[in-house]
Amino acid sequence: MAKILVIDDEEILTFTFGRFLTEAGHEAFIAGSHEEALRRLSEADVDLIFSDIILRGRTGLDVLREVKARG
Repeated sequence: MAKILVIDDEEILTFTFGRFLTEAGHEAFIAGSHEEALRRLSEADVDLIFSDIILRGRTGLDVLREVKARG
């Protein structure tokens, strides 16, 4: 079982993708913004991140930079 963070500002996409991952036996964490994604990353170590590129003025690359900075 993998811990997977799904980041997208379109709620229907995160809901659907999260549900699919959960039904496949994974633990899915959902975030609808850059800020929420960083909070989720502070709460749990994840194995994989799926992120939209554009996140309400920020980008998925900004999230990846933060992950890299955290080590």
